[in-house]
Amino acid sequence: MLKPFLKVAAAAKLLHCSNQTVRNLFAQGWLDGTQKGKLILIATKSVFQYIVLYRASRMRITTFKRWRKRRQNPERFSPKDKDAKCLSIDERTVDVDVAKSAPLHAEAVASHQFSFGWFAHLLAPHDLALQDDIVQEMSLAVLQYNKPASFEYLFELAKSRAQNYLRYEMQRGMIGLDELQSRSDTKDAALESFDVFVDSLIAEGIPLEWIEEVLGVKLERRAG
Repeated sequence: MLKPFLKVAAAAKLLHCSNQTVRNLFAQGWLDGTQKGKLILIATKSVFQYIVLYRASRMRITTFKRWRKRRQNPERFSPKDKDAKCLSIDERTVDVDVAKSAPLHAEAVASHQFSFGWFAHLLAPHDLALQDDIVQEMSLAVLQYNKPASFEYLFELAKSRAQNYLRYEMQRGMIGLDELQSRSDTKDAALESFDVFVDSLIAEGIPLEWIEEVLGVKLERRAG
């Protein structure tokens, strides 16, 4: 059950930014909330709506309009491969069987793919393939850690692995910084990426009406 309000630190964790950035977004009206003295509480709804708005803003307006038409007419939408595993921005699968001799933190990896995917998107906003690689590196970093730890510690470990991986790829010439900043998704890839992003939020229990309010479209769960 989602709490109606979050402390600044909790909102910052969801947005992968600093506490001060959250305070600035609140002061500028991007995030709703309440303030009593120095205590600021951020509305949970506004945090997730900001995430949706930010993600939608990365798309071309024509691509976004096309996406809305697809979601408004779900009967006309047919995935290219219903059996294929989605490896787009915010929902990925990890081949981990928790019930069969799984690594210590396999369950944490499986349940926090959204967080890994969002961080990968921040590092490489226009490169889906690179995002997939980053998420896999983050997952491996956690799976390979065989000591008890909080998810906060594990996530810092995963972020460090992701940043090191990105530096390594840039240093060996596989990714140029200019290229990394200028790459853009194909229309079909962008559409599917945003579909997966929205579906992952719904799967996380984010109310449909929160997402619909931002995107201006009536949403339904897509068939898996």
